[in-house]
Amino acid sequence: MKSTHLHFFIISILLLSFSCMENNADKGIHLGALHLSKETPKQGDSLVIKYSKNDSILLIDEPLEGVFYYAVQNKFYPTDINFVNTKNIYESSIIVPDSATAIAFTFSTKDKTDNNNKKGYIFPIYNNKDEIILGSHLSQGFYYLNKGKQHGLEKDISEALALIEKDMAHFPKLNTSYLLAVNRNDKEKAKEIIKKQTIDYEKKEGLNQEDYTTLSLLYDLAEKRNKADSINNIAVKKFPDGNAAKSKMLRDFFKEKDPLKKKEIYKNYVATYKKPDDYMLRTLANVEKGNNNTDGFFKYTNQISNKRSKASLYNNVAWNLALKGKDLDFAEKLSKNALDIVQNSKNNLTSKSDYLTVKQYLKNLKSNYTMYADTYALILFKQGHIKDAIKYQEEITRELVDGNGDPQNMNSRLLEFLIADKQYNKAEKEALRFLNKGCGDNKVKEYYRQAYIENKGSEEGLNAIVSKLEKKHEKLIFEKFKKKILNEEASQFTLNDLDGNTVSLSSLKGQVIILDFWATWCGPCKASFPSMQTAVNKYKNTNVKFLFVDTWEKGDEGVRRKNAQDFIKKNNYNFQVLLDNPIKEGSNKFFLADAYKVSGIPTKIIIGSDGKIKFKSVGGKGSITELDIMIKLAQS
Repeated sequence: MKSTHLHFFIISILLLSFSCMENNADKGIHLGALHLSKETPKQGDSLVIKYSKNDSILLIDEPLEGVFYYAVQNKFYPTDINFVNTKNIYESSIIVPDSATAIAFTFSTKDKTDNNNKKGYIFPIYNNKDEIILGSHLSQGFYYLNKGKQHGLEKDISEALALIEKDMAHFPKLNTSYLLAVNRNDKEKAKEIIKKQTIDYEKKEGLNQEDYTTLSLLYDLAEKRNKADSINNIAVKKFPDGNAAKSKMLRDFFKEKDPLKKKEIYKNYVATYKKPDDYMLRTLANVEKGNNNTDGFFKYTNQISNKRSKASLYNNVAWNLALKGKDLDFAEKLSKNALDIVQNSKNNLTSKSDYLTVKQYLKNLKSNYTMYADTYALILFKQGHIKDAIKYQEEITRELVDGNGDPQNMNSRLLEFLIADKQYNKAEKEALRFLNKGCGDNKVKEYYRQAYIENKGSEEGLNAIVSKLEKKHEKLIFEKFKKKILNEEASQFTLNDLDGNTVSLSSLKGQVIILDFWATWCGPCKASFPSMQTAVNKYKNTNVKFLFVDTWEKGDEGVRRKNAQDFIKKNNYNFQVLLDNPIKEGSNKFFLADAYKVSGIPTKIIIGSDGKIKFKSVGGKGSITELDIMIKLAQS
């Protein structure tokens, strides 16, 4: 009987222990659509990640792409995630590097990114006591500041800086990165830090080379250029082969107008630092090209260490020559070299930058190849090698993205080559393929018309076909943009137009608003204005309101106003222009551009009749058809 009780007691203890172990087991963590197998990931851990498309904003029928970032303090290293898909659960495994101080993930499909309601998927790293390791807060803060816009994250700037500041005292070598981050994101806070650190460095005795560099930066950020120059001059004298001297030599090189003096500075640079500089070499190569010195051109390009940079230079020179129809044999040689470099780079991952994944690297190479092959085909065509030109142009126009238009005229160039070679049947067939995919423009339509008439002998039935294709094109773009609707809150504003009238977003309730951010110095902005004038005229007397927001201008309000007024008047535009104001006079941040997170101009923000942001379009290449469709979707 006693032995039975003892046996029962032992079994009970074992069951209880097993139950406790089971309850205490790390069951991982859920964040949005992501499940991470460990709640407190550590350096060296092997983690299972599961992404549920049922919990995601991403479309289930599109391939999922994932990227795993690991941070080492303020540096971020991305790796592709290779998923196995089981019933809409995408699973993979990763290993946290021993140097990692934080980890993050991104998930996307062709048209959309899941950013976890703009919070991102980012995790600290823990030690064996399940405490966040030193440097993890700092890494998270830098991630929000450096990667936030790229991934559509919204993090209060003060919170991101506070994360960095938790660890900053332990990483003095990151002071420059921290200073630049604060200065870029919070000018007032930056002023306080710059003032304090400047006093500290000015009091410090026996400044070393790094101290001089930091003090120069502090003066520079405080806009005390004379003091910064003075400190640099002292550093150059004290450390003649140091960073300050190196920077001065580079500045002198790029300022110098005399080619012979440029070459002399370059020789001194190489003699001092024992290594050529690629930017110097590119500049000198262009000088030799301008002097029609082919041998001199190759003398410098052959020394460029970054092969992809060399390929880019070759292509740029070749393209400009092709457009002019000059030195075509030389252009052909350069263009073929550029193509060969890209082809060889596909099998050489040593040239991949740390900030790219393998897939991103190969995608960039593919984009480079398309651009360079387009140049090569045009050169071959102008040399009279039409069939060879067609071969290359066919290759780069094989893969089309529905509704992508023909922004680089690559499709229309193929048709031009085919018609020049009198391949009218093929030209008509290819033109129809482009137009059916929504990958054509007016040039493609014109070449289709030419091929159609050559094949049919008349225009009979042509207009009906073109009309049908245009309707199909509009439908393709409609479906493409329907997937991109944002439905984000629009920031309220009240600004004055150039006539002194007050305009507020609240007063335009129920209307579709197009905010076009521009500046008088912005070439792409001004290039888009004739088309925008057409759009303004088209939507006159409708519920669509165009507001052209002049932003990022230099000078006081009077100067900014006059420059905008003069430009609009000179070009006879009847735009209603709002004058964006700097957050503080002299600041690089402007109220409305900052509120709408404008990162480049031109940028168009389309606000729907419900008051929500529907679309954000950056750049000036959009067509009127695309704008029409965005407006239509914003009205619904």
